[in-house]
Amino acid sequence: MQLKHRPYWYLLFAIAFAGVVLWIERPDRESIRVAESQPLFAGLQSEQIARIEIEQLLDGVQLVRDGTQWMIRPLTSTLKASVTEAEAQPTADAPETVSAAPASPADATLIASALETLTKLEVGGVASRNPDAHDKLQVGKLALQVRAFDAAGKALASLRIGGQGPDFLSSYVRAGDAPNVYLVRQQLRSHFPTRLAPWRDKVIWKLDPDLITSVQLDRKTGNLAIAKQPDGLFARSDVATPTPLDAAKLREWFSGWTGLNAVEIAETADPKTTGLDDTKDRLIVKLQDGTERMLLLGKAATHGSYFAKLADRDTVFVLPTTFQSVMTADVAQWVPAAEPPASTAESSAPVAE
Repeated sequence: MQLKHRPYWYLLFAIAFAGVVLWIERPDRESIRVAESQPLFAGLQSEQIARIEIEQLLDGVQLVRDGTQWMIRPLTSTLKASVTEAEAQPTADAPETVSAAPASPADATLIASALETLTKLEVGGVASRNPDAHDKLQVGKLALQVRAFDAAGKALASLRIGGQGPDFLSSYVRAGDAPNVYLVRQQLRSHFPTRLAPWRDKVIWKLDPDLITSVQLDRKTGNLAIAKQPDGLFARSDVATPTPLDAAKLREWFSGWTGLNAVEIAETADPKTTGLDDTKDRLIVKLQDGTERMLLLGKAATHGSYFAKLADRDTVFVLPTTFQSVMTADVAQWVPAAEPPASTAESSAPVAE
Protein backbone atom coordinates (compact mmCIF):
# COMPACT_ATOMS: atom_id res chain seq x y z
CA MET A 1 0.00 0.00 0.00
CA GLN A 2 1.47 3.39 -1.07
CA LEU A 3 1.75 6.01 1.72
CA LYS A 4 0.39 9.48 1.14
CA HIS A 5 2.84 12.25 2.13
CA ARG A 6 0.53 15.15 1.25
CA PRO A 7 -0.12 16.20 4.93
CA TYR A 8 3.63 16.61 5.42
CA TRP A 9 3.82 18.91 2.40
CA TYR A 10 1.01 21.01 3.86
CA LEU A 11 2.91 21.25 7.14
CA LEU A 12 6.14 22.30 5.41
CA PHE A 13 4.27 24.91 3.37
CA ALA A 14 2.64 26.33 6.50
CA ILE A 15 6.02 26.56 8.28
CA ALA A 16 7.61 28.29 5.26
CA PHE A 17 4.72 30.74 5.02
CA ALA A 18 4.98 31.57 8.73
CA GLY A 19 8.72 32.16 8.28
CA VAL A 20 8.12 34.62 5.44
CA VAL A 21 5.52 36.50 7.51
CA LEU A 22 7.90 36.68 10.47
CA TRP A 23 10.73 37.92 8.23
CA ILE A 24 8.54 40.67 6.77
CA GLU A 25 6.88 41.75 10.01
CA ARG A 26 10.05 41.45 12.16
CA PRO A 27 8.41 41.58 15.60
CA ASP A 28 11.87 42.09 17.12
CA ARG A 29 12.12 45.41 15.29
CA GLU A 30 10.13 48.52 16.24
CA SER A 31 7.45 49.03 13.62
CA ILE A 32 5.97 52.27 12.35
CA ARG A 33 2.86 53.16 14.30
CA VAL A 34 0.01 54.00 11.98
CA ALA A 35 -1.65 57.23 13.00
CA GLU A 36 -3.63 60.04 11.49
CA SER A 37 -1.42 62.70 9.86
CA GLN A 38 -0.85 65.83 11.89
CA PRO A 39 1.26 68.99 11.47
CA LEU A 40 4.78 68.67 12.83
CA PHE A 41 4.87 72.41 13.59
CA ALA A 42 1.28 73.23 14.45
CA GLY A 43 0.33 76.88 14.02
CA LEU A 44 3.49 77.86 12.15
CA GLN A 45 2.76 80.46 9.45
CA SER A 46 5.00 81.61 6.59
CA GLU A 47 4.46 85.25 7.57
CA GLN A 48 6.08 84.60 10.97
CA ILE A 49 9.35 83.36 9.49
CA ALA A 50 12.02 86.04 9.00
CA ARG A 51 15.14 83.89 8.86
CA ILE A 52 15.95 80.30 7.87
CA GLU A 53 19.23 78.52 8.53
CA ILE A 54 20.07 75.33 6.64
CA GLU A 55 23.15 73.22 7.24
CA GLN A 56 24.55 69.75 6.78
CA LEU A 57 28.09 68.70 7.64
CA LEU A 58 30.37 71.43 6.20
CA ASP A 59 27.78 73.21 4.04
CA GLY A 60 25.37 75.92 5.13
CA VAL A 61 23.22 78.78 3.87
CA GLN A 62 21.15 81.48 5.55
CA LEU A 63 17.95 83.00 4.12
CA VAL A 64 16.81 86.38 5.45
CA ARG A 65 13.58 88.21 4.72
CA ASP A 66 14.18 91.81 3.64
CA GLY A 67 10.81 93.44 3.22
CA THR A 68 9.06 91.58 0.42
CA GLN A 69 12.31 90.03 -0.83
CA TRP A 70 14.48 87.23 0.52
CA MET A 71 18.27 87.45 0.55
CA ILE A 72 20.85 84.68 0.89
CA ARG A 73 24.35 84.49 2.31
CA PRO A 74 26.74 81.70 3.35
CA LEU A 75 26.34 80.13 6.77
CA THR A 76 29.21 78.43 8.59
CA SER A 77 27.83 75.10 9.75
CA THR A 78 28.30 73.91 13.33
CA LEU A 79 30.75 71.23 12.20
CA LYS A 80 32.77 73.62 10.05
CA ALA A 81 32.90 76.18 12.87
CA SER A 82 34.22 73.57 15.31
CA VAL A 83 36.86 72.43 12.82
CA THR A 84 37.93 76.02 12.15
CA GLU A 85 38.06 76.78 15.86
CA ALA A 86 40.15 73.68 16.55
CA GLU A 87 42.64 74.60 13.81
CA ALA A 88 42.83 78.28 14.83
CA GLN A 89 45.54 79.72 17.09
CA PRO A 90 44.66 79.97 20.79
CA THR A 91 44.56 83.76 20.53
CA ALA A 92 42.36 83.82 17.49
CA ASP A 93 38.76 84.94 17.75
CA ALA A 94 35.98 82.39 17.43
CA PRO A 95 34.83 81.92 13.81
CA GLU A 96 31.80 83.87 12.68
CA THR A 97 28.73 81.72 12.04
CA VAL A 98 27.31 84.01 9.35
CA SER A 99 29.65 85.04 6.55
CA ALA A 100 30.47 88.72 6.11
CA ALA A 101 29.96 88.28 2.35
CA PRO A 102 27.26 90.58 0.91
CA ALA A 103 23.81 89.08 0.64
CA SER A 104 22.32 88.41 -2.79
CA PRO A 105 18.69 88.01 -3.92
CA ALA A 106 17.14 84.58 -3.51
CA ASP A 107 15.00 82.64 -5.95
CA ALA A 108 11.41 83.53 -5.04
CA THR A 109 10.03 80.21 -6.33
CA LEU A 110 12.41 78.13 -4.24
CA ILE A 111 11.76 80.29 -1.16
CA ALA A 112 7.99 79.82 -1.54
CA SER A 113 8.46 76.05 -1.87
CA ALA A 114 10.64 75.90 1.27
CA LEU A 115 8.18 77.95 3.33
CA GLU A 116 5.21 75.86 2.24
CA THR A 117 7.06 72.61 2.92
CA LEU A 118 8.09 73.71 6.40
CA THR A 119 4.75 75.18 7.51
CA LYS A 120 2.57 72.42 6.04
CA LEU A 121 4.75 69.43 6.92
CA GLU A 122 2.60 66.58 8.22
CA VAL A 123 3.72 63.36 9.87
CA GLY A 124 1.87 60.18 10.63
CA GLY A 125 3.04 57.34 12.82
CA VAL A 126 6.29 57.16 14.75
CA ALA A 127 9.02 55.27 12.90
CA SER A 128 11.25 55.01 15.96
CA ARG A 129 11.39 56.14 19.57
CA ASN A 130 14.85 54.77 20.10
CA PRO A 131 17.65 57.43 20.21
CA ASP A 132 20.14 54.72 19.25
CA ALA A 133 18.44 54.55 15.82
CA HIS A 134 19.04 58.24 15.03
CA ASP A 135 22.38 57.71 13.31
CA LYS A 136 21.06 54.73 11.33
CA LEU A 137 18.12 56.80 10.06
CA GLN A 138 20.46 59.79 9.46
CA VAL A 139 18.51 62.11 11.76
CA GLY A 140 21.48 62.54 14.10
CA LYS A 141 24.84 64.07 13.19
CA LEU A 142 24.31 63.40 9.47
CA ALA A 143 20.92 65.09 9.34
CA LEU A 144 20.15 68.07 7.13
CA GLN A 145 19.07 70.70 9.67
CA VAL A 146 16.53 73.45 8.99
CA ARG A 147 15.90 76.13 11.61
CA ALA A 148 13.31 78.93 11.35
CA PHE A 149 13.32 82.18 13.37
CA ASP A 150 11.08 85.21 13.66
CA ALA A 151 12.18 88.82 13.24
CA ALA A 152 13.21 89.02 16.91
CA GLY A 153 15.42 85.95 16.60
CA LYS A 154 13.06 83.62 18.45
CA ALA A 155 13.27 80.00 17.30
CA LEU A 156 10.03 78.90 15.63
CA ALA A 157 10.91 75.46 14.28
CA SER A 158 13.82 73.05 14.10
CA LEU A 159 13.73 70.18 11.62
CA ARG A 160 16.20 67.34 11.09
CA ILE A 161 15.82 65.62 7.72
CA GLY A 162 17.29 62.14 7.56
CA GLY A 163 17.68 59.45 4.96
CA GLN A 164 15.21 57.99 2.52
CA GLY A 165 12.44 55.72 3.65
CA PRO A 166 12.11 52.09 2.54
CA ASP A 167 10.21 53.11 -0.62
CA PHE A 168 12.87 55.70 -1.61
CA LEU A 169 10.07 58.28 -1.96
CA SER A 170 9.83 59.23 1.71
CA SER A 171 12.08 60.82 4.34
CA TYR A 172 12.80 60.25 8.01
CA VAL A 173 12.45 63.44 10.07
CA ARG A 174 12.86 64.56 13.66
CA ALA A 175 11.73 67.80 15.31
CA GLY A 176 14.77 69.40 16.89
CA ASP A 177 16.21 67.26 19.70
CA ALA A 178 13.02 65.27 20.28
CA PRO A 179 13.62 61.50 20.31
CA ASN A 180 10.72 60.50 18.05
CA VAL A 181 11.48 59.86 14.37
CA TYR A 182 8.69 60.10 11.80
CA LEU A 183 8.37 58.96 8.20
CA VAL A 184 7.15 61.67 5.81
CA ARG A 185 5.75 60.61 2.46
CA GLN A 186 7.85 62.97 0.36
CA GLN A 187 11.45 63.72 -0.53
CA LEU A 188 12.41 66.72 1.59
CA ARG A 189 16.11 67.35 1.00
CA SER A 190 15.54 68.79 -2.46
CA HIS A 191 13.46 71.58 -0.89
CA PHE A 192 16.36 72.74 1.30
CA PRO A 193 19.69 72.90 -0.61
CA THR A 194 22.73 73.58 1.57
CA ARG A 195 24.72 75.39 -1.14
CA LEU A 196 24.26 78.99 -2.30
CA ALA A 197 24.01 78.38 -6.05
CA PRO A 198 20.54 76.72 -6.14
CA TRP A 199 19.07 79.53 -3.99
CA ARG A 200 20.35 82.43 -6.08
CA ASP A 201 17.79 84.43 -8.04
CA LYS A 202 17.95 83.22 -11.64
CA VAL A 203 16.07 86.15 -13.18
CA ILE A 204 18.50 87.96 -15.49
CA TRP A 205 16.06 90.65 -16.55
CA LYS A 206 12.42 91.34 -17.26
CA LEU A 207 11.99 93.93 -19.99
CA ASP A 208 8.79 95.37 -21.40
CA PRO A 209 9.01 95.04 -25.22
CA ASP A 210 6.89 98.17 -25.61
CA LEU A 211 9.56 100.24 -23.81
CA ILE A 212 12.47 99.09 -26.00
CA THR A 213 13.78 101.81 -28.31
CA SER A 214 16.80 100.08 -29.83
CA VAL A 215 18.64 96.75 -29.89
CA GLN A 216 22.26 96.14 -30.82
CA LEU A 217 23.43 92.60 -31.49
CA ASP A 218 27.19 92.07 -31.62
CA ARG A 219 28.20 88.58 -32.70
CA LYS A 220 30.83 86.70 -34.65
CA THR A 221 28.44 86.09 -37.54
CA GLY A 222 27.85 89.82 -38.04
CA ASN A 223 26.56 92.79 -36.10
CA LEU A 224 23.06 94.20 -36.29
CA ALA A 225 21.34 97.30 -34.95
CA ILE A 226 17.63 98.12 -35.01
CA ALA A 227 15.75 101.13 -33.69
CA LYS A 228 12.14 102.13 -33.21
CA GLN A 229 10.93 104.60 -35.82
CA PRO A 230 8.46 107.50 -35.30
CA ASP A 231 5.66 105.27 -36.57
CA GLY A 232 6.38 102.77 -33.74
CA LEU A 233 7.84 100.11 -36.02
CA PHE A 234 11.44 98.87 -35.90
CA ALA A 235 13.87 99.26 -38.75
CA ARG A 236 17.55 98.62 -39.33
CA SER A 237 19.56 101.55 -38.07
CA ASP A 238 23.01 100.37 -39.14
CA VAL A 239 22.44 100.98 -42.84
CA ALA A 240 22.28 104.18 -44.86
CA THR A 241 18.58 103.74 -45.56
CA PRO A 242 16.59 102.32 -42.60
CA THR A 243 15.02 99.04 -43.61
CA PRO A 244 11.64 98.28 -42.00
CA LEU A 245 11.38 94.86 -40.32
CA ASP A 246 8.49 92.45 -39.97
CA ALA A 247 6.69 93.40 -36.73
CA ALA A 248 5.25 89.90 -36.07
CA LYS A 249 8.64 88.19 -36.37
CA LEU A 250 10.26 90.82 -34.17
CA ARG A 251 7.65 90.30 -31.45
CA GLU A 252 8.35 86.57 -31.53
CA TRP A 253 12.09 87.24 -31.31
CA PHE A 254 11.63 89.66 -28.40
CA SER A 255 9.66 87.02 -26.49
CA GLY A 256 12.75 84.82 -26.50
CA TRP A 257 14.89 87.21 -24.43
CA THR A 258 12.88 90.07 -22.87
CA GLY A 259 11.93 87.78 -19.96
CA LEU A 260 15.23 85.97 -19.51
CA ASN A 261 15.96 83.45 -16.75
CA ALA A 262 19.15 81.49 -16.23
CA VAL A 263 19.21 77.72 -15.98
CA GLU A 264 21.54 78.04 -13.00
CA ILE A 265 24.14 80.28 -11.43
CA ALA A 266 27.65 79.35 -12.55
CA GLU A 267 29.86 77.80 -9.89
CA THR A 268 32.82 79.78 -11.20
CA ALA A 269 33.31 83.41 -12.18
CA ASP A 270 36.84 82.88 -13.51
CA PRO A 271 37.04 84.97 -16.72
CA LYS A 272 39.32 82.43 -18.40
CA THR A 273 36.81 79.66 -17.77
CA THR A 274 33.72 81.66 -18.69
CA GLY A 275 35.28 83.58 -21.58
CA LEU A 276 33.71 86.82 -20.35
CA ASP A 277 36.97 88.77 -20.02
CA ASP A 278 37.29 89.73 -23.68
CA THR A 279 34.01 88.57 -25.23
CA LYS A 280 32.77 90.31 -28.37
CA ASP A 281 29.29 88.77 -28.24
CA ARG A 282 26.86 91.23 -26.68
CA LEU A 283 23.17 92.05 -26.60
CA ILE A 284 22.62 95.75 -25.86
CA VAL A 285 19.12 97.06 -25.21
CA LYS A 286 18.11 100.71 -24.77
CA LEU A 287 14.84 101.60 -23.10
CA GLN A 288 12.45 104.49 -23.35
CA ASP A 289 13.72 106.07 -20.11
CA GLY A 290 17.25 106.30 -21.56
CA THR A 291 18.71 103.39 -19.56
CA GLU A 292 20.79 100.68 -21.20
CA ARG A 293 21.05 96.97 -20.41
CA MET A 294 23.98 94.95 -21.72
CA LEU A 295 24.26 91.15 -21.67
CA LEU A 296 27.72 89.68 -22.28
CA LEU A 297 28.01 86.15 -23.66
CA GLY A 298 31.00 83.92 -23.05
CA LYS A 299 32.13 80.36 -23.73
CA ALA A 300 29.98 77.27 -23.87
CA ALA A 301 29.12 76.04 -20.36
CA THR A 302 27.53 72.75 -21.36
CA HIS A 303 26.22 71.38 -24.61
CA GLY A 304 24.09 74.13 -26.13
CA SER A 305 24.28 76.55 -23.19
CA TYR A 306 26.61 79.49 -22.53
CA PHE A 307 28.07 81.52 -19.70
CA ALA A 308 26.70 85.07 -19.54
CA LYS A 309 26.59 88.09 -17.25
CA LEU A 310 25.15 91.57 -17.14
CA ALA A 311 27.75 94.27 -17.69
CA ASP A 312 26.90 95.94 -14.36
CA ARG A 313 26.82 92.76 -12.23
CA ASP A 314 29.39 90.16 -11.19
CA THR A 315 27.04 87.16 -11.12
CA VAL A 316 27.72 84.68 -13.92
CA PHE A 317 24.69 82.85 -15.30
CA VAL A 318 24.27 79.76 -17.43
CA LEU A 319 21.83 80.54 -20.21
CA PRO A 320 19.25 78.03 -21.49
CA THR A 321 20.01 76.29 -24.79
CA THR A 322 17.07 78.12 -26.39
CA PHE A 323 19.05 81.37 -26.23
CA GLN A 324 21.14 80.14 -29.16
CA SER A 325 18.25 80.92 -31.51
CA VAL A 326 18.19 84.51 -30.19
CA MET A 327 21.83 85.14 -31.08
CA THR A 328 21.75 83.33 -34.42
CA ALA A 329 18.47 84.78 -35.68
CA ASP A 330 18.79 86.31 -39.13
CA VAL A 331 16.94 89.48 -38.15
CA ALA A 332 18.23 91.40 -41.16
CA GLN A 333 16.14 89.20 -43.44
CA TRP A 334 12.88 89.85 -41.62
CA VAL A 335 11.50 92.32 -44.09
CA PRO A 336 7.74 92.59 -44.52
CA ALA A 337 6.32 90.59 -47.38
CA ALA A 338 5.65 92.70 -50.42
CA GLU A 339 1.98 93.50 -50.87
CA PRO A 340 0.46 92.10 -54.03
CA PRO A 341 -0.18 94.74 -56.69
CA ALA A 342 -3.73 96.06 -56.85
CA SER A 343 -5.79 94.61 -59.65
CA THR A 344 -6.34 97.10 -62.45
CA ALA A 345 -9.71 97.48 -64.09
CA GLU A 346 -9.88 96.65 -67.72
CA SER A 347 -9.39 99.85 -69.65
CA SER A 348 -10.85 98.62 -72.90
CA ALA A 349 -14.56 98.88 -73.43
CA PRO A 350 -16.41 95.87 -74.75
CA VAL A 351 -16.44 95.69 -78.52
CA ALA A 352 -19.85 96.35 -79.97
CA GLU A 353 -21.29 93.75 -82.25
